[in-house]
Amino acid sequence: MTARPAATLLALVLMPSCGAEMDAEPSMAPPPAEQEMKRADSGRAGGAPGGGARPKMTGNRAAREEMAPAAPMVEALGDMEGAAAPMKKAEKPADEAEKDRAQSGDDEAPATRAWFPETFLWRPLVITDEAGLATVNFTVPDTLTTWRVLGLAANRDGAQAGSVTSFMSTLPVYVDPVVPEKLRLGDRVFLPVQVVNTTEESVSGLLTVEGLGLTASGAGQVTVGPGGAIVERVTAVASQPGPGRLAVRFASADAAVKELVIEPTGRPNAQSRGGLLVGAASMDLATPSDTEHAELRVTLHPGPLGLLRAELNRTAGASAYDAPFTFALGVDGAATLTALGAAPDEAAVASLRSARIRGYQSLVRQLREVGPDQALAVAMISRAPEDDELAWRLAEVSRQRLAEVQRPDGSWTVPQGSTVQRLLVTTASCAWAVNETGSRVLAAGAVERLYDVAFAPEVADAYTAAWVLRAGLADSATAEALRTIVKDAVSIGGDGLARVTLPAGVVGPDGRPPQEAEVLALAALALEGDERPALLAALMSAWAPGRGFGGPAASVAALDALKLSSLGTKPESMAVVLKIDGVEVTRHTLRAEAVGEVVVLRAPAPKVGEHHYELVADGAWPGLAYRMDLTAWTPWTGETGSSGLKVIVGHDELSVGDPAQITMTVSGPESQSLLVEHRPPVGFRLDGSSLTGGTLVRADDESIVIRVTLGSSGLASLGVVATPTLAGTLSTGATSVSLESNPNVIGVTPPTPWTVE
Repeated sequence: MTARPAATLLALVLMPSCGAEMDAEPSMAPPPAEQEMKRADSGRAGGAPGGGARPKMTGNRAAREEMAPAAPMVEALGDMEGAAAPMKKAEKPADEAEKDRAQSGDDEAPATRAWFPETFLWRPLVITDEAGLATVNFTVPDTLTTWRVLGLAANRDGAQAGSVTSFMSTLPVYVDPVVPEKLRLGDRVFLPVQVVNTTEESVSGLLTVEGLGLTASGAGQVTVGPGGAIVERVTAVASQPGPGRLAVRFASADAAVKELVIEPTGRPNAQSRGGLLVGAASMDLATPSDTEHAELRVTLHPGPLGLLRAELNRTAGASAYDAPFTFALGVDGAATLTALGAAPDEAAVASLRSARIRGYQSLVRQLREVGPDQALAVAMISRAPEDDELAWRLAEVSRQRLAEVQRPDGSWTVPQGSTVQRLLVTTASCAWAVNETGSRVLAAGAVERLYDVAFAPEVADAYTAAWVLRAGLADSATAEALRTIVKDAVSIGGDGLARVTLPAGVVGPDGRPPQEAEVLALAALALEGDERPALLAALMSAWAPGRGFGGPAASVAALDALKLSSLGTKPESMAVVLKIDGVEVTRHTLRAEAVGEVVVLRAPAPKVGEHHYELVADGAWPGLAYRMDLTAWTPWTGETGSSGLKVIVGHDELSVGDPAQITMTVSGPESQSLLVEHRPPVGFRLDGSSLTGGTLVRADDESIVIRVTLGSSGLASLGVVATPTLAGTLSTGATSVSLESNPNVIGVTPPTPWTVE
């Protein structure tokens, strides 16, 4: 790519073009004299449209990581005897792959394509030379598509310009299998495999399929006419949990490997341990005798930076339920990242902006009514900057409306029959949200009047004390007494992590027991000294991939607490090794420049009995927190969980591409708020907007969570529309119904196979 004038700053992004858009858009590929994207291998580099050149394959992982935007999550897979071997990326350069084929004697074997990223190049700081030219070398992925190249430029004078070009990577004849990202054990699915012939002559050959963790069949001899394409259907049966892959080959023309994960369908039994990793950490964990599959996952937290980046990724798919945290992250994220030593790049800035917009849109709906239940939403919209006029105005109005419902005695209303503890924590959360002197003075008066009752030695709790401190409702003497209550509740274990002990019956403003992350974060905000680092380490250890810190209240408190973290001095590198029964199964090297990563180590675990698990570090990494999760899947024995809670799932006739109604009949105690979670089979697209009979908490293609309150009959009927995209016999996940006020009271319906025509 060429840019003028001299000393111009370029940002380059490469991604596949959408087919429909590309067909409608004329090619903007520059002439060869201007296209300075050099071929690393003339025989296999991505060529111009119609050139028929093959993208080069490479094993240079470092180069690939440089091309793609920085990933906040790094995963390493381990293997053990008797377990499916972990998937291997196509990491050999093309010349080495050719050498391997020559040594194997298979002259007809095509190179296998296995690297299929979406956006694979992000170069935000390309500087042109004195002639206004810049050269960017890169390796084209194995995806056969038209690649879109977006270039943005700015010079020292502030002038800006941009351009879009494209190039094609293709083959004369190629295969294109469509494979889902995951299947469940026992799934029998029909997968389309397209064979495309771009030449002017017919081609014939043998189409073969092989699987890892899959039993694949259905291929055979095929013929494709000139410039034509055919679609063959192959059958794949998920036969072994863990990493899987489907390898498809057409004669000597092309071969492609698509990777996936095969999930167990048994009942999960999880055990977790965590702590600070200082030298080594070990534990003995046992799996049940009837275990069908077991997996060990270790999450390493080199520092808070990685958690913030991971949370930014997680909120991209978050529901309206998480709107307060999503908005807060969008508003505060850039300053927090900068304070932690990693100013956000343009990609992160764009993600933060998107989070802020999504959060605002959901907060607008949440704040149509304002009362104590909306205190967190009011507090978060109040973080909007003054130059955001719409959000700023909404914040002013919302604070005023919340202040208007403050009672004359300084408290805010709670449901009849609530405890004094809930009254105080609700009042503190509302005063924190309103953040106005008059309301705060009134609320402080309520705290003073109720102090002797709420904080008597036998009932005093650190959670409520921390909330009163957070809201600024205590004078200096009272604040010191409250800090003592918090400090006395904190203990530091041999693992280096802090724990906060609360009396039975402590609840948050919503009437539910507070989540662990919120309690830890509020304690860290309330205390200084030796307790804070241990509390922050425990907070990081409480984070889990996919789930984050928990609900929005916990996530907001964690975001505020992590701002207090100190990165400390990290070594240039340090290896962490995971051992099972003394045998190394996987390792990862932490690097100081990658402190923004969250590292996940995975390995199959022994199925039966007690075994010794060990994490060993070859150096010292200040504040390195870890979480070890051992999950064993055992056979279902019918419906499980609490008696009286039950959900029955049904569906209309299922056909690929046709929307179908999924029904859930829920039974349980009347006048109780219940949460129903359903996990449809793989390949189902859920339409959350079609929900009837309940309130949507969150929905994606993985699951849907619904809030429902049963009437006097103790029954409710829920419905949602879903569209299957895969044909075959596919298993649902488990469907659960639980009390919202106590998630431990739960009823579970085991997975069920569904047939899709």
